[in-house]
Amino acid sequence: MKIIKKISILSFFSIFLVAVIFMPYVRAQDNGGNGLQISPTRSEITGSPSETKNFSLSLKNITNGTVSVKASIDDFESDGVSGTPKIITDGRKTPYSISNMIQGLEDFELKPGESKNVNLELNVPANASPGAYFGVVRYITQPV
Repeated sequence: MKIIKKISILSFFSIFLVAVIFMPYVRAQDNGGNGLQISPTRSEITGSPSETKNFSLSLKNITNGTVSVKASIDDFESDGVSGTPKIITDGRKTPYSISNMIQGLEDFELKPGESKNVNLELNVPANASPGAYFGVVRYITQPV
């Protein structure tokens, strides 16, 4: 009988824990959530000094509520172990940053199911050193 009580208590605790963990997610979905579909997810652009390259991204609100979309550019670095990129979100810039080369970022709102094409420019400075430059164009959403 004691074993059954322990199993029942353990089962109740597990169900309670699952409910506590997933309730904010369920509430976010009920209130519109904050998801975007972005395409393409990765771009490689080749340019020469003083050259301007245009590219575009397609963003779609995949939630059932209006979202506010905030654009930013961050650098990334190796995680130091596996070489996997790690996004730098504390404002630090690397010598190979694209942050001063990208033009056209803007914040906006998207209604449920709405899509927007964002046109951006990569302006390679005349004094750019040869080599690879990296960065992440990020879009962060928040329910309105």
